[in-house]
Amino acid sequence: MPEKNKAVKIIAFVILAISLLPWAFTLCVSIISFFAGTEVGLFEATKMVYGADAFMYTWVMYWFVFTPVYVITAITAIISTTVLIVIKKKGASSGDDTPKVIMTCGKICSGKSTYARKLRDEYKAVILSVDEITLALFGQDAGEKHSEYVAKLEEYLFDKSAEIIGTGTNVVLDWGFWKKNERDCARSFYKKHGIPCELHFILISDEEWDRRLEKRNSDVAAGRTNAYYVDDGLKAKFREMFEPPEENECDVVIKA
Repeated sequence: MPEKNKAVKIIAFVILAISLLPWAFTLCVSIISFFAGTEVGLFEATKMVYGADAFMYTWVMYWFVFTPVYVITAITAIISTTVLIVIKKKGASSGDDTPKVIMTCGKICSGKSTYARKLRDEYKAVILSVDEITLALFGQDAGEKHSEYVAKLEEYLFDKSAEIIGTGTNVVLDWGFWKKNERDCARSFYKKHGIPCELHFILISDEEWDRRLEKRNSDVAAGRTNAYYVDDGLKAKFREMFEPPEENECDVVIKA
C-alpha cells in the first residue's frame, strides 16, 4: 500500500474510534439506567456512576454540549467509514495495495507481450520492454552488439522499475528471463530494495511455438508487425540456451 494511503487509513481509523466513544458512553449509561430501574433517567444514572456535579446534567448542557457532540461525531464517523471503504475498494480494484514487479518468462514468440498488456490493464501497470526499445532504436540492425545493448538496457530498466514502484505503480517486465541466473539476479535486486516481485512463466508446446514463429516471421516480412525475425539459426541457438524455470521459481504458470 502506498505510504499516503497508509497514513489516511490510520487517521480514518483513529477518527472513527474517537467518534464512537460518545455513543459507546451513551449505550453504557442506558444499560445502567435500564438495570437500575425505569425511574432513573440518563442523567441520574450518569451521576450514579461518575458522581459529578448536578450542573453537568442540566438540560442546558444536554442541548448545548452533548447534542452537538453527538451530531458532530456521527458525521465524522460516517466520513471516516466512507474513506475506509473507498481505500478498500481502490486496493481491491488493483488486486493488491502494495505495488509489485511482475517478470514475464518464456520463449521468444510465446505470447509474453500479449500477456504483459493484459497484466498492464489488470494492475494499472507500466510495461518495461527491452525489445521495444532496441527495435525503436536499431530496428533489425543491432548486429553483433545486440547482446551488449540488451545487458545495458536491462540494468537501466531494473533501476527504472524501482523508481516507478516508488510512485505506487505496478511494473511488468516484458523480457524473457531465459536463464536461471538472470531470474535469480532479478529477485536479489528486488529483495535488496524491498520490492515484491513475481515470476509468471508462459508455457508453450513445441508444436505451438513452431506455428507462432512461422506466423511471426511471415508478419515481419510483410511489415505487419514490429518484431524480430527468427531464422533457423536463431531458433536453434535460443532452444539451446533457454532454461525453463523450475516449479518453485514460478508464482504463476500460463499455458499458451
